[in-house]
Amino acid sequence: MKNILSMVLLSSTLLVGCGDQWLEKAQPSTSTESSQAIKSVRDAGYALNGIYDIMRGYEYYGARMTYYGDVTGEDMLANGDTKRAA
Repeated sequence: MKNILSMVLLSSTLLVGCGDQWLEKAQPSTSTESSQAIKSVRDAGYALNGIYDIMRGYEYYGARMTYYGDVTGEDMLANGDTKRAA
């Protein structure tokens, strides 16, 4: 019991004693400043590859994007097996 209590106290001390200075240095990964976004042709290629990778998913070029432009009313329904509009 004494070992368990000492382990709990040691663990709680280690968890509480950690600093939060590393939080201030972190930059968000979902946004980039416009001055750092695309500086070269290579960076533009990386950006386009990321866009195409997202568009290849099930909802875009993978299945349904071909008819979303023409049939976007509330009565449009895509069949799960054939991806055809009904």
